[in-house]
Amino acid sequence: IRFHRLDEKNDFCLTDAVLSDITEDIGIFFLPQPMHPTGKATEKALLLAVQNRCRETSTRLVVDASFIDFLGDEAVAGLYRSFMDFPQQVVIRSFTKIFAMAGIRLGYGVTKDERLLYDLQNDGDPWAVSQIAQAAGRAALGEGTYKKKLLALVRTERPRITDALRKKGYRVIQSDANYIMFFCGENIHERLAEQGILIRSLSELNGLKTPTGSWYRIAIRTKEDNDRLLSVL
Repeated sequence: IRFHRLDEKNDFCLTDAVLSDITEDIGIFFLPQPMHPTGKATEKALLLAVQNRCRETSTRLVVDASFIDFLGDEAVAGLYRSFMDFPQQVVIRSFTKIFAMAGIRLGYGVTKDERLLYDLQNDGDPWAVSQIAQAAGRAALGEGTYKKKLLALVRTERPRITDALRKKGYRVIQSDANYIMFFCGENIHERLAEQGILIRSLSELNGLKTPTGSWYRIAIRTKEDNDRLLSVL
């Protein structure tokens, strides 16, 4: 496994420097859209460049689009329009993020590679999705009102929390998803846990361990929950 290290100096944005890391000896290249844990979306032009580079090197491209719903319907449609003519492309989608169904563990992959689909069907777990997960997925697909309300909440609360964190002196990475990554010069997650607030410490992630302080990721929750987090901070 090889990692492409993102640069903190440009807020961990993916750049065309990644293209030189996609070589003929790379079997699979995984690309989140948007990124985890920064929440940053990759520009369409760079996504297409990655696809072209994978085609040149015969590398399978797996786009982890678990959080893509938070980029809007056009981003979802554009991903398929731009990528699905590439047989070596796989798009991974998830119900667990947009519908808050983490315990159900329901997701799926889309590809035009029929041989890959055949192999997955024959070599994978014959009971990959439970009946409960199937029922939850069908119900979620009919929940248009919930999805609209959630996206509206995130679009309103995300910039408000971002601004509030910056005013408190934290370094905040601009996010396109339903979570925000920020840096604090001291370890605060244990003190927040004592107040009944759990945030994600990112110190165990590759490249984010620092000698002082820590990077954290927080979720966009209801206005009341967000206000309490800001107040305790």
